[in-house]
Parts: sequence; C-alpha cells; structure tokens
Amino acid sequence: MISNHQISSGVKVLMETVSHTKAVSMGFFFNTGSAWEPLGNRGWSHLVEHMVFKGTNQKTQKEIALAIDRVGGDLNAYTDKEEISFYCTLPSDHWGLGLELLSDMLQDPIFPENELRKEKSVIYKEISAIKDDPEDWIFEEFIKKLWPSHPYGNSVAGNPRDLRTANHETLMNYFKQVISTSPLTIAIAGDFSRSEVLKTVEKLIVPRNRWLNDFATPQAGRQFSIHRKTRYQMDQILWGMAIPSNLNYQELLVLQLFSLSFGETMGSRLFQNVREKKGLCYSISSVLGDFRKVHSIFITASTSPRSTPKLISTVEKEWKNVLSQGLEKEEIIHGISSMRGSTLLQMENMEYRMNRLFQHDIRFGMIHDWENTDNLLKSISVEMVESVLEKTFRRGTLSFLLGSSSS
Repeated sequence: MISNHQISSGVKVLMETVSHTKAVSMGFFFNTGSAWEPLGNRGWSHLVEHMVFKGTNQKTQKEIALAIDRVGGDLNAYTDKEEISFYCTLPSDHWGLGLELLSDMLQDPIFPENELRKEKSVIYKEISAIKDDPEDWIFEEFIKKLWPSHPYGNSVAGNPRDLRTANHETLMNYFKQVISTSPLTIAIAGDFSRSEVLKTVEKLIVPRNRWLNDFATPQAGRQFSIHRKTRYQMDQILWGMAIPSNLNYQELLVLQLFSLSFGETMGSRLFQNVREKKGLCYSISSVLGDFRKVHSIFITASTSPRSTPKLISTVEKEWKNVLSQGLEKEEIIHGISSMRGSTLLQMENMEYRMNRLFQHDIRFGMIHDWENTDNLLKSISVEMVESVLEKTFRRGTLSFLLGSSSS
C-alpha cells in the first residue's frame, strides 16, 4: 500500500508497505542538485554529499559506518543534477536505526577540515577517472554542447578550481543555505509500521526554513557535428538530441519502449543490425536522459577507427528508418513484455521501490502503482507509438560527436 503524508516540519513522507519482504529501504531526497550551483560553486553539492558521511556531533565517521555494518545493511548516497539523495537498506526490524542515522547525518554534520582535504583529493581523482573513461568523457563533452548555457550542461563532479575554494566554513554555509533548506522528501519502502514511522519522523526531523528552488527550462543549443582528436585507442561516437518535456506518464512509457526496441537490449535493432549482422562495433546502445524539465535520447557506440565511417552511415540509416516507418507491431509486443517483466523483477528490490516513490511524486505529482503501470503498458498501440514519435524525435535533428584517435 502506498501513502503520502506531510509532517509538521514541512517534510513530505512517502511510504510503500510490502508485507512479503524482510527488508526496508529509505531515502532522504533534497530537491536540489548540481543544476542549482552558482558560478564559483561547481561541484559543491557533490562535495557535501561526500562530507555528510564524515561525522556528526554525536557520531564519528567510523561509528556511522559500523552502525550499518553491524546489522548487515548498506548506506549510500548520490548527487544528480536535480536531487541529492542519502539512503540505506536494512533488515526490516532495524528501520528505526536507518531513520535515526540519516536524520543525524543530515541535520548535524560537522565537515571536519582534515576530512575535507582528503575528500577533495578523492573527488579530483574521480574527475580524472571521468576523463580516462572514453564513455564517460564523450557523455560529459556532449552534454556541455547540448546545453551550453544551462546548468544541465555542467558536470555533477564539478571542477578542481571551484572545489579548491571550499573550506569548512564556506561549505557549511553552502549546506545550510542551499541544501538543507531545499524541499525534503523521505521515501521508505518495505516491511514496517506506517504509524510508527510517522511518529519517529515527527520526533527526529526539526522544523526547517524552506526556499522554493527552480530554474529556467533549458533550451538546447544549435544542432552540432563535432570531431575531436583523443588519446583513446577506440573511436567513441555519440548521437543525441533534446526533446519536449510535456509528456504524460504513458507517453514516457512509450518513449522507454521505443528506446528499448531501438537500442537498449541485445535483441534491439541497433545491436542486431549493426553489431551482430555487420560486426561494425564493439558496443552500441541507446539510452534516454530523463530530467524533469527536458528529455533526451543518446545513441553511443565504440569501434575501431577503420570501421567508423561505415558505422556512422549505418546507424544514421537505422535512425531514419525507424523514424519514417515506426516500430513494427511485433517489436511493440516484445517491448511491452520485456518492460513488464523487468519492472516486476525490479519491484522485488526495496531500493528500487523507494526511489520510484520519490521520482513519481516529483515528476507526476502522484505515484503510479504496479497495477496502473501494467494497464498503461498493455494498452500501448502502434498508433500511440506513432503519436509520441511525431511529438518528439521527428521534430528535431540528432547532434553528433566523434572522439577519434585519428585526425
């Protein structure tokens, strides 16, 4: 059962009770991320995410780690362009530990100066690793060009120049003024008592000053076609485009089905026609970018320099064909079956359910349960796919970036 509550501190609490599991996952989601970072603070949200684990006035970094380890749980976090999340998965009889620990970490962090120096060093290495990984590098470069004048184009990891300016005082002020005052949602899924969770959250979460944070809808830059010389042995190729965000939940399901059928799986058109039949690449796939204000699609491939020209022409021909002819009925039936199966498997994972609660609430203002999602999937038709293609991809042009070892 799914429920939505607002407690006295202004925090939203989303809950899904699942009786057949012995696990519980909970996440604290701040409605802010790297897209809200002002000039001079690029990467500070991600740095805060790291530093929250370094101790509070009540617990040391090691005590936080041992508290979770002791019960066999997992504690983690991520920073994205639109949210920062701190979450844990525990045996269901320890749900109280998770709420107490996350509440303490996020309301009373201390950001020790010696730990800050170490975490900066860790993130510098993380930034270097992105540059060393061909797939990470090409996505970072492409997104910069796709949204050149919007925060979506900035790297979540930030840049060393801005990170170097952060110290204990400035980072703590940033946390208090930007992150801890942004709208907070707590999502929890698994085996627990709803009334006990609400009572505990009311006790743990102090009243908060909130600011309503938002930014302009991004406008994609002009279509581009760029060739960059790289030091990688393989050529990396990326096509992509931004598409309208005014899609409802079922239209987004159709979009996912399209990407799945076109390039996400081993049975997809791209994998079968480009890799299996013609052997033109080492890897190839499509992926959807799903921000709240804009959607996007990317097609990425890795190949040897000698195969690059043929690969490019073949992929672009496949794209033109699928836009002009749409998906075949058999592909739609297969895609629906695949999406239903994968969703059912994911629903066995409490962390997936917990994340789903937040993402549905923030994007659609409601949470679509499995029965509703299943009915929407089963009603997808050829005509519906045509309508979504007309509304999205047929109105734009793919941009292109080639990272090649040859000039």
